[in-house]
Amino acid sequence: MRRNAWKLGAWVLWIAFAPSGAQAQQFAWPKDAPGDDASISRSIPELARKVLSAYHDDDRDKDLANRFRLQLVAGDDRGAIASIRELRALRAPRDGRSAATEYLQYEVYADAKDRQAKERLAFDEAFRRSFRALVGALDDIAAQQVLTAFSGDLKHNEDALRTALDQSKGKDAIALADALALVKAYQVRQAYADFQADAAKLVDEDDARRYAIEKNVLVDTPDGAHIAAMIVRPRSAPAKQTTLLEWTIYANDDWAFFDARAAAAHGYVGVVAYSRGKGASPDAIEPYVRDGADAAATIDWIAKQDWSDGRVGMYSGSYNAFAQWAAAKHHPAALKAIATSASAAPGIDVPME
Repeated sequence: MRRNAWKLGAWVLWIAFAPSGAQAQQFAWPKDAPGDDASISRSIPELARKVLSAYHDDDRDKDLANRFRLQLVAGDDRGAIASIRELRALRAPRDGRSAATEYLQYEVYADAKDRQAKERLAFDEAFRRSFRALVGALDDIAAQQVLTAFSGDLKHNEDALRTALDQSKGKDAIALADALALVKAYQVRQAYADFQADAAKLVDEDDARRYAIEKNVLVDTPDGAHIAAMIVRPRSAPAKQTTLLEWTIYANDDWAFFDARAAAAHGYVGVVAYSRGKGASPDAIEPYVRDGADAAATIDWIAKQDWSDGRVGMYSGSYNAFAQWAAAKHHPAALKAIATSASAAPGIDVPME
């Protein structure tokens, strides 16, 4: 009796933990792994179709996250769109607003591929139409969350695909996990290679439609120096708005635009100003010495602009947080709030602890 019970228990455990279906399968693969683009473009879509016909994961989130990539590579563009949308709906209670635009770059791509086939368009034109339709329908907050997803590192994507291919060399069959990794690497490489050049222009077009953007604006200080600033204003907002100012010594126009646009997307005027001597400023760089007075002068300048409602808030961390305290010390009338984090403190934690 005891022995039979042990056998029954062991059988139940085997059933519970043994891999099932596609999880336990091996998928045929050419032993000489494809190396040129033409053979890769044949072999991996064929692999995706084989996996897709057998694939299932009881974890619905994981199932959909893999399924849409398999569908994209297999050529089932409408199926991929449906899977992406179902995945978003599944994640919405957990991820909130961010779930609404997750994988939108791939939805636009799939819609463009479908449009290309149905309307007999060149891919570039199909992608432009799909981008304008899907991204154009988003509000400013959702758009600013997703637009960076349309740019990627093409070399990194290519390297990831080559690494996945190298791991399959010498095998005439590969396991599910390896097949999924290979399909994903191919799907990401192929999508960005197809759309990234056009996407960059379309992102600029979308930004120009939503925002008034001024770069390399020079603000004069009382002692004759010049502060370089970037200004992003939402076109749909009231004529006069509150300004969010980020004062930074970390002069990087891409970072600055991302932060200023995020402020503008939320209904503020977004201004990023660089410390004296940084960016387009022709003056000598003097870290810590001039930031308080220069930031206060910039705040006074902002308050006088016809788009300002006379209120300025400052935010950000590290050196940028130090600059807020330094500006507050000068009591500029328009400065109504600061939001600091991890403030740098000269002589305490920099240049050394």
